[in-house]
Amino acid sequence: PLDASWPVDPGLRAKLTYTGYVDEGGDADAVDDPRDGILISAGSSAAGHVLLRAAAGAARLRPDLGWRILAGHGIPQAAFQELGQGLPDGVVARARPDYRALLARAALSVSPCGYNTAVDLLRTGPRAVLVPFEAGHETEQRLRAERLAARGLARVLTEADLTAEHLLDHVLRALAAPAPMPHGIDLDGAEQTVAIIERLATKMRPGVPSIRSRHTDLRPLRAALDAATGRGIRVPVWWRDDDAVTATPALDRLLRLAGEFDCPLLVAAIPAQAELSLSDRLHEAPGIRLAVHGLAHTNHAPFGAKPAEFGPHRPLPILVDEAAEALRLARARFPSGNLLPVFVPPWNRLAPDLAKALPGLGYAGLSSVGGPPVAGLIRADVHVDPIDWRGTRSLTDPNALIRELAHSIEDGQTRPLGLLTHHRAHDEPVWAFLAELLSLLLPHPAVDICDPRNLFRRPAVDESRGPWPTDRVAQSARTR
Repeated sequence: PLDASWPVDPGLRAKLTYTGYVDEGGDADAVDDPRDGILISAGSSAAGHVLLRAAAGAARLRPDLGWRILAGHGIPQAAFQELGQGLPDGVVARARPDYRALLARAALSVSPCGYNTAVDLLRTGPRAVLVPFEAGHETEQRLRAERLAARGLARVLTEADLTAEHLLDHVLRALAAPAPMPHGIDLDGAEQTVAIIERLATKMRPGVPSIRSRHTDLRPLRAALDAATGRGIRVPVWWRDDDAVTATPALDRLLRLAGEFDCPLLVAAIPAQAELSLSDRLHEAPGIRLAVHGLAHTNHAPFGAKPAEFGPHRPLPILVDEAAEALRLARARFPSGNLLPVFVPPWNRLAPDLAKALPGLGYAGLSSVGGPPVAGLIRADVHVDPIDWRGTRSLTDPNALIRELAHSIEDGQTRPLGLLTHHRAHDEPVWAFLAELLSLLLPHPAVDICDPRNLFRRPAVDESRGPWPTDRVAQSARTR
């Protein structure tokens, strides 16, 4: 409760409503006992490195316990190799995106006690030894760890007492203790928050409909697709997701959704912000291609103008230099071969003179929301964005989107219809709408799902000009 860390008087207490923990970690497969092995994770900070060293020392003392030590990608390679000295191959490994699944199978977890880690433990239920971060007089993790320990869900080892020998003692004691009992702690904080706000809004404005009651009428889209099938018309569809910078639970959810429908996906990554974890995560994901999403996604537009990083507000030589640097940086950070030389301007705004210069910089494609053809580039644009960027920043009117899609199909749209998403900005209504839309759209017999590799590939009849086409005409679309 709040009063564990903050003074709460009667006036404030009457205004408090507890939501429960917000869990963004995704599902983990249920595992029957017996679990096995000890999973250690501590991030990439200096404090985390201390815990990893102690864990490696404990593993050398008792290698028979089945250790798995995950080092964050921020741990330098030399330090990473030092951790593994004297240990069997595979005991020390880099952090993985399936951490929660590993946790669900582990007999014991050793970790700090940050918010997300606590939720991971509560969701998956292993025995736990917690080493809370306390540098700089931080108290949050210690308070949380002690609360969990008081409920029989963990043992606490302070940073001041952290040695290989002390850690091993806590591990052995935790392994010998009974498995944690069901805790009854609410992990549905996101959904509860929506419900709480709806109740408050209804009290303030009686008669206001709940967002949960908003119904998506898919019938116009289904009818348009069925009619296309009857006329022998194919409806090409493709999918682009913007603003990727690192591996997150939201990215995992996006990839699961694309994988469920076996739909290739163009992920527009921001080169100057991209972390190694993004490259690692996308390298192992089938059907994923990368595009260059500007340089740093920085707004350089003057006050009062619509946001733009590569708009016409700055000198062309600067725009050209930054676009060239963006491609160079993207190639350095995504060397796995799934990077396409396709430019995706942030906010979908691009100075016309820069568009003409892109082929000379090594770009072969351009994806925005419409515009004239550009010599030397193939265009494939997006048309449907489910987020209400200028209003709630949640789901826009879903029925209006469905009607627009239906009209495009009824009008005989033959160029690829582009779906635009932003996984980092999605809330539950957006995720729910996407699942509903994709479950109708992608499996329909009238729909051809387009792979970005083919979308931005030059037709074979034009081999003399290289592997990229120049004559695809862009389509107009809504912009945020």
